[in-house]
Amino acid sequence: MDAQNTPTATPLATPAQAASIITLDAAAPSFIRTWLQETWAGDTPLEILDANSIDPHNAKATLGINAESADGTLVYRYVFAAAARFDTANPTITWTQIQQTWQQESHGNEHNNDASVADASSAFPFTQSAILSDTLPALTQLLGKPGPLVQLLPTVEDLRLLSRDEIPTLILLPFDQLEPRFSVLAIDGQTPIENAHYFDAANYPFVVDYYAHVLSPSADAQDALAQFNQALPTMPGSNRDPTRLTVVTITGVTALTRMTAFQMDKFGDDWPARVIGPDLAAADITHASNEVSFIPGCQTDTSAGNLLFCSKPGYMDTLKASGVDIISLTGNHQNDFGLPDALTSLQLQADAGFRLFGGGKNMAEATAPLFMEHNSNRLAFLGANSFGPVQAWATEDGP
Repeated sequence: MDAQNTPTATPLATPAQAASIITLDAAAPSFIRTWLQETWAGDTPLEILDANSIDPHNAKATLGINAESADGTLVYRYVFAAAARFDTANPTITWTQIQQTWQQESHGNEHNNDASVADASSAFPFTQSAILSDTLPALTQLLGKPGPLVQLLPTVEDLRLLSRDEIPTLILLPFDQLEPRFSVLAIDGQTPIENAHYFDAANYPFVVDYYAHVLSPSADAQDALAQFNQALPTMPGSNRDPTRLTVVTITGVTALTRMTAFQMDKFGDDWPARVIGPDLAAADITHASNEVSFIPGCQTDTSAGNLLFCSKPGYMDTLKASGVDIISLTGNHQNDFGLPDALTSLQLQADAGFRLFGGGKNMAEATAPLFMEHNSNRLAFLGANSFGPVQAWATEDGP
């Protein structure tokens, strides 16, 4: 046979590898899709389809992620928060009020005076609600079809600006999108910015849960499920991670002297803490601004004209019982009994385990910030006494 007429062998086509197809609820946070694409490391390629545009039980689909709990494995908790402008006087709301505001047809608020609100005597302040546009599908799953007064905005900054408008607006947004210029509202008594002492996640209603389901009991589905489960530990389980939350309680000025000292002498060194102590201690970091030095031999003076203050060292029991971790020494009575006693007080507080700032043995200590880290959050505390008097200010070599 002529070599020029010899047919060229054609390689056999390699069959296309079947993809693992996962259907994803369109209301699910977009990061779930990104996470799947970045972490999928199985032998089969991954294809993600919009569950709302196909038959969820399509024979080609192996896994589905949606908000249906039946026969599903919980993979993600999408936590939302109710918020308002920062100067909101009564930051409480009920779940019923959120639902009513979401669905209401007009700016009237006559239907929103839920008696279970702490201050039911005042009218419910919100006449409309606003959300981030991309959260509408998830919120619709949870709250139903929105009324005409729900405002859809593209950014958190737009929400903040609207909250300052003349029309009182309830802001509904994902927990991880909160920022300090909002006041976060307690919903039926549950506030998601609190730690486990005061926040019960099981009783917080503003959550959309997403579950993974095996859609077809096939070998491909089992392989896809195995790959999914292998990647799952790398996925954040929620947009609210309590292990990254730090609650700081700041008491303001504490002055354990005069009539307060008289009551403590009568009822015990921990008397002020018997009611408020547990609430203060529930914080991850509890701060007190202690105005007065602790001085051995201090005598309680309740006279009206007394302006030289001291505290008995035993009074520190009330700070300990209140869970105080850090003490600001910016009060203007720290040096009332002289520098030696002020130095003694500094040592007593340090020995008791309190961390100090805003005062110290000298100017360098007094002006140094106090750094703390909790749950991967880094905090800095800095204090100053701008009021005076001069004798209360630290010097280069004195407290």
